[in-house]
Amino acid sequence: MSNSAKKDTLDVLVVGAGATGLTSACELARHQMKLRVIDKVPVRSDKSRALAVHARTLELFQYLGIAEQACARGNPINTFNIIIKKDPAVHLDLSKLASPYNFTLGLSQSETERILEERLQGFGHKVERNAELVDLSQDQDGVRSKVRHADGTIEEIYSSWLIATDGAHSTVRHKLNLAFDGVPYEELFLLADCHVDPKFPDNEINVYWADDGVLALFPFGQGRYRIICDLSKPEDVSDFTQEDGVEPSLAKVQALVDKRSNLPLKLSDSVWIAPFRIHRRLVQEYKHGRIFLAGDAAHIHSPVGGQGMNTGIQDAFNLVWKLAYVHKLYAQEGLLYSYQDERHPVAQAVLHGTDFATKTLATPGPIIKQIRNHVLPVLASQDFIQKRIRELISEIDVNYRESAVVKDHHAFLEKFAGPCAGDRALNATLGAKSNGANAKEESIEIYNLLRDTKHQLLLFTSTEIDDAAMANFEKIAQLVKQGFDMLIATHLVVPEDVFPGKANWIASNSILIDKGSQCHKIYGASSSCLYLLRPDGYVAYRAMPPDAVDFSNYLAQVFVGK
Repeated sequence: MSNSAKKDTLDVLVVGAGATGLTSACELARHQMKLRVIDKVPVRSDKSRALAVHARTLELFQYLGIAEQACARGNPINTFNIIIKKDPAVHLDLSKLASPYNFTLGLSQSETERILEERLQGFGHKVERNAELVDLSQDQDGVRSKVRHADGTIEEIYSSWLIATDGAHSTVRHKLNLAFDGVPYEELFLLADCHVDPKFPDNEINVYWADDGVLALFPFGQGRYRIICDLSKPEDVSDFTQEDGVEPSLAKVQALVDKRSNLPLKLSDSVWIAPFRIHRRLVQEYKHGRIFLAGDAAHIHSPVGGQGMNTGIQDAFNLVWKLAYVHKLYAQEGLLYSYQDERHPVAQAVLHGTDFATKTLATPGPIIKQIRNHVLPVLASQDFIQKRIRELISEIDVNYRESAVVKDHHAFLEKFAGPCAGDRALNATLGAKSNGANAKEESIEIYNLLRDTKHQLLLFTSTEIDDAAMANFEKIAQLVKQGFDMLIATHLVVPEDVFPGKANWIASNSILIDKGSQCHKIYGASSSCLYLLRPDGYVAYRAMPPDAVDFSNYLAQVFVGK
């Protein structure tokens, strides 16, 4: 790359402005990276497409500052029912989910993307539409992209990095000549977005298992539903195969609903009816030099469970902070390889899980059908099975415990009951004690601390603060202050009845008051311990008791100090 090119180089070019691309762009902007985001389509899609925003994604949206807005525009769903031949068989209560967002949010993908694009505009950036990537090349310094605009002109864009979020038919993936391993499902499926009367409770998903197929009713709110059916019989396929772009009639959908639900439901006011086929595919490597793949450009799978968009959004949160840290020389370049190591297994698990669910629901053989109809309801009634299903659907069970860039260090393993290194950070409300003459206390959630782009270092005191423990904390805080304050914010977390008013604490660090010791309980802080939380809301490092030497060694392995 020439010197003139380097002078004009972007930090990151994002190719594709769907939910994953917009999330990537918002996170890049939050990390103050110089970016552009392009998309070849002239306008944002108005199709509902993905409808489910799960709890883990909403937690990440809280860090981005849009969770409240999303919830206000969406429809919270906390119940999932399966009915087999008119009989209730499975009842899943999502309100028992261990998250501030103990529900699935029914929100059309078009609305999710609108919220993300508005957030991006708030950062001072906009999507460049009618801008199509037509070619690219890269070297050790960056990526050279050729982009065709609406008037036919070709622009060369130079970027240090490129994030490909351009969907299942990714141009970037094709230009890199990457295999997209997998196969399509043989079955044809149908979706219809319409009004249903009389309406079900807006907080329930209802799935009907009939002898001739499956019918799912997913509520948008205000009496509108997404209807999904498998079309496994030849007569169903012929009824819903489009000819010359003509949309299938609502009357045909009505007939299918009547047959499979045996309910007096009347469908009206359809806005989208479409048969579709689904694929299960996965690239083997997410990182190719200075180019990264995320979302549907990297993985596609069955829509059962509504995991696709959520998985892509979480790809973006995992990748961007690492890319920003490496680009700013805050972290070793090896940190970027953890994107592949952490997210590829997640996509594999989602692909396998949704594949199994799809085959069980849509095309079971006689034996599988018997198990599905008679054994599954018994199993699904068990509390531990219900808990596991809730965590899988919501994606709060995703963890990176096997990652090379997370670490547990403690002498009292049996006493450390909190989240492990690699687990998702847990939320709690604390009192924030400000320093200085006008000191006052305000409440703050741990998830709101994560709105900062820094790591959050939580130093938990025990119920009794001794001089040796405080001296150790001060040593750790000084270590951070002298070498890593640009990427770590330090907080002392103390029970309210043992506030260290006379402690010689560094003035620039915050003190968080744990009323009722609830945060100590959640994080298993039965004695002095340390948690380092990553910007994507996962535990990077924990120790009990805190060990300044080991913590220093960990930081030196991952980050670049001053």
